[in-house]
Order: sequence, then C-alpha cells, then structure tokens
Amino acid sequence: MDITIDPNRIWGTNTIEEKAEKEEAKKPDIEKLKRTDEWQRIFSPEGTFLTGAVNTEHWLGFGLREKLPVMFWGSYAFMSKHPVRTVVRLDDQSRLRLSGLLWPEAKERIADTAYATVERVGRGQIILFATDPTYRMWLPGEQRLFLNAILLGPGMGTSQPLPW
Repeated sequence: MDITIDPNRIWGTNTIEEKAEKEEAKKPDIEKLKRTDEWQRIFSPEGTFLTGAVNTEHWLGFGLREKLPVMFWGSYAFMSKHPVRTVVRLDDQSRLRLSGLLWPEAKERIADTAYATVERVGRGQIILFATDPTYRMWLPGEQRLFLNAILLGPGMGTSQPLPW
C-alpha cells in the first residue's frame, strides 16, 4: 500500500495540479471568442445615437459635458489599453442607446468601448475617432471634439522643436 501525503492539502492550499486546472479554466477559448465576435458583427448598428462618457479633465474633452451623444455605425469595437488615453468611452449597456435600432448583441459588443482616443507617437500624437465626428454636422458636441483635436492637438500633448 503506497500512501502519499500532500503538505499543500494539509495546510489548505491548492496543489500544483489544482492550480494548473484553474489556470487552464481561466484561459479564454480563442475560437469561441472569434465565433461570438463574428456573430455579434452581424447586428452592428447603422446610424444609432449612443451615449459617450467624456473625460472632461483631458484637453480633447475641453468644453464638453460629462455625457456626449454620438452617432455610431459600423462593425468596429475599439478597445484601448495603456498608454492610450481614452477621452470618450461609450457608456455601459444600461445607458448606451439614445435613439435608433440597437440589437442586444450589438449592445453587448459595443458597450464600454473607446470612441475617441489619443496616443503619443514619437514627438506627435494620433487622435482616433470610432466614427466620423463631422458626419453631416448634426451633433455640436462631436464637432467640438473634432475642433479640439484640430486646434488644441498641435500644442497639447506634442513636442515641438523651438526654431531658435
């Protein structure tokens, strides 16, 4: 009779096998995520008004309120991570739709994604909008966001050489 005593079990900690099983369970199934994303893209909105949460502390959000109506269309859902600064992020699922058709599948995919981001590159920066902020000039808030990018962008967040 072979008896093995596992000190990890005696002291109430996980064994190496249990830790490996938990880590394996945490890993997302990439193929399943791809299939889900392809399915949700079918329900992408076309011309829906959504709510964006604005970072009013950032220069790109200067002159805007904390909530911004944005017109959204297309199948892109942008995610941002450090060092990208997300100035306008689409609201969570419960407060996302203002007007228009937004399927639950699209709402789940688009909620909490980036609408306007700023990323430093070399001595300059890239300002990215999820959709055209000047489309038909309908929303003054989006126009303000775009004008802030044009007028304030070259001086805020870039490193310009001094011509001495």
